[in-house]
Amino acid sequence: MSSCQFDYEPLVAALHARGVRFLAPSDAQPGPKPVDDLALITCLASRDQPRLRTALAALFILHPELADQLDALQLPPAAQTELRIQYTAAACLQRMWSIRLGFYLGEVSLLPDRYSAGLGLPPVNAHYGKLCLHTLAARQPFDQLSAYDSLMSLLFAQLKAETPHEHATAG
Repeated sequence: MSSCQFDYEPLVAALHARGVRFLAPSDAQPGPKPVDDLALITCLASRDQPRLRTALAALFILHPELADQLDALQLPPAAQTELRIQYTAAACLQRMWSIRLGFYLGEVSLLPDRYSAGLGLPPVNAHYGKLCLHTLAARQPFDQLSAYDSLMSLLFAQLKAETPHEHATAG
C-alpha cells in the first residue's frame, strides 16, 4: 500500500516536529531530506503500520489548516480511502473532545466535513461527532473505536505533560 519514500523514523520525527510526540522512538531522527506536509500526509495514509495511519488523525486534530492542502494530493485509491477515514475520524474526535482540546490548545478550528457523505456516514456534527465516529468504526475489520480512544488518551497525556503545571490538573 505504501507510496512513501521515507522510512519509519523520519516520519515519526516529522510528526514530533508538528506536535504529535507520543509515537516511539521519542528521539526519532529526521532523515537527510525534510518531510513536507503533503509528503507526510501521503506517507501516513499509505503505510502498513496502523499506528502511523491513526497518527494522521492526531495530525489533523492539531493542524486543521492542513485540510486546505488535501486537494493537491494524488494518492492511490487505498491511500485515498485511508486519508478520508482518518480525516473524518479526526473531524469527529475534534467535536467529541472540543472542550478538553480547547483547554490545552486554546480556540480550535474545526475541520470541515469533507468526506462523511462520500463515505456513507452521518455528518460529523451529528451528536458532537459520536454518531459518525461509531458508524465509521463499526465498518472497520477490527476495533477501530478502541484505537481512537487510545489515540485521544495518548494525545491528552502528551498535551497534559506539555502544559504548564497550573493547568495540568484538568482532564
